[in-house]
Amino acid sequence: MASKKNKAILLFAFLWVSLAGAQDNPAGDTASIWTPQQWKETTSGLDYTNPDEKEKEEKEEENKDQFDNDWDATGFVDWLNDFLTSELGKTVMLFLIIGGLAYVLFRMLTRMPSNKDSKLPADLSYFLEHIDETFQESDMDRMLRLAIDASDLKTAVRILYLRLLRQLHDQSWISWKKDKTNRDFLLEMRGHPGYRTFKNLTLTYEIVWYGDTEIRMEEFDGLNQLFTEYQSTLQPKPDAKQE
Repeated sequence: MASKKNKAILLFAFLWVSLAGAQDNPAGDTASIWTPQQWKETTSGLDYTNPDEKEKEEKEEENKDQFDNDWDATGFVDWLNDFLTSELGKTVMLFLIIGGLAYVLFRMLTRMPSNKDSKLPADLSYFLEHIDETFQESDMDRMLRLAIDASDLKTAVRILYLRLLRQLHDQSWISWKKDKTNRDFLLEMRGHPGYRTFKNLTLTYEIVWYGDTEIRMEEFDGLNQLFTEYQSTLQPKPDAKQE
């Protein structure tokens, strides 16, 4: 700081002597007037900024840098940790957990059929639970009526498909077994002239039975007609007696 003051005093004195010299040399003697190079060398390093304003600018810049650092990745993690451990954060997390559980429970309930097996007639419940033993002996048409009367149309569609499978079994197009899949029945029906229709009915049954959307009565009536018309076209397998 002392050197800057001395330099400023020296500059002022030099300017004063130069001006005085210029007045003493009216003929225009330029030996005592500074050249641009001398001016540059003399004024280099001088700071004319008000010290208070400079300190203020430096403080503002420091505060800005501090603000930016506070919101970097590490700062955000620290803020989040502080929030989650606070009373407000714990309350928010509790509401989120309760809301999530309520949503999951709601979805589970809406996926369940509205008509429980406990509401079905005893004969129909027994038929569905012991399908392996009752497949041949049961009256499918009566089971279908019981399901419709109980307003369980999903079960009614299942019985439509089971009734179709039993007719195909009786006509030797498929061999019924409880542990067989629908894909197994499709493979057995490959050579049937109505294979494509059977495939579409199988897909429709799977969508209704395994889907989470309830079927309406007018939709069931349309499906019932499709199954009934298809069954009316079925004929025994030509070589059934030779098997």
